[in-house]
This record gives sequence, structure tokens and C-alpha cells, in this order.
Amino acid sequence: MSLKQFTIWINLVLLSLLVTVQAQNPDPHDRNGSAITGMKIKSEEHNIGTVEEQLKEYIHDKTNLFTEAHITKNIDLLNSCFTDDAKIFPPNSEAVIGKSAISKLNTNWVNYGIHEFTQTSISMYGTGDYIIDEGTYNLRYGDKSTVDKGKYINIWKKEGDEWRICNRIWNTSLAKTINTN
Repeated sequence: MSLKQFTIWINLVLLSLLVTVQAQNPDPHDRNGSAITGMKIKSEEHNIGTVEEQLKEYIHDKTNLFTEAHITKNIDLLNSCFTDDAKIFPPNSEAVIGKSAISKLNTNWVNYGIHEFTQTSISMYGTGDYIIDEGTYNLRYGDKSTVDKGKYINIWKKEGDEWRICNRIWNTSLAKTINTN
């Protein structure tokens, strides 16, 4: 485990403790969605930011692994990003519930051919065991290198020492084209 990973792990443990204290003594005037805003964590060598900043960086890193797994067809890594009872809500489709069903869908998607996939977080907030990540995505896929741009919401849930996606929804921002043939 690298020093950075260890530092993130320690910060997540501290975050859990802080959230537990916050849950026992909630501040009804706190409207920023976080029980930990402003708490600084320092090492002897440098300031590594707030616990909130560290958690956002951790989720950002997990998101990068998630998108890269689509491109590299790393099904195991992709599936490990979801909780066992996860629910995803793909566009123009019914909800897909449970890791087993999501795994089948993931396999179909990556085998279709994803050439590029990025997600850019616009807003991230939450407390306790849930973090909500709202953002945009860019995707290029398939034999014809179809391009899609849209928006997403990932809800990350803390399970033990890991954060995994428990709910995910996305949809295109591109206008629907009408085939007149």
C-alpha cells in the first residue's frame, strides 16, 4: 500500500468517526450537505487537505478506474465498482438490479466496443456512508465510433473500507435524430 493510499484509508476511517459523531449530534443549521467541511488534516511534511477533499479525490480516482475498465474490457474491475444490491438506470431501458444482472450488462457493453469514456464530476456531496457524484460524460463506442455526451449521477456507498456504486443513472444530452428513410 502506497503512502497516498494509506493516507486516504486513514482519512476514510476518520471520516467514519466524524460522521458517527455528527449523526449523534446533528446541526439542524448545516445546509452544505457535509458534516466534515473545513476539518484540516495535516501530516508532519505537508497539508494534505480536508477529509472532504481527500474523499472527493478518492471517488475521482475510483471513477477513473471505472471508466478505464470499460475501455480495457476489465469486467472484474468494472463489476467490483458496484455493490451487490446495486441498481442502474440505463437510458431507454428498465432498471437493472443486482451485481449479477449488472455484470451481464457490463459484459455486453464492453464487448460492443468502448473506445473512449470519461466522466467529469460537477458536484459531489454527501455524509455518512453515501456520496452523490453528479457530472457529465463523453463516450465513443461501436464499429462506427458513435459519439455520445450526457449527464450522470452515481451514488457511492461505503462498504467496509471500500466505496462502491449503489445507484447509477445516465442519459444523453444529444438531440434525438429522426430517421426519415
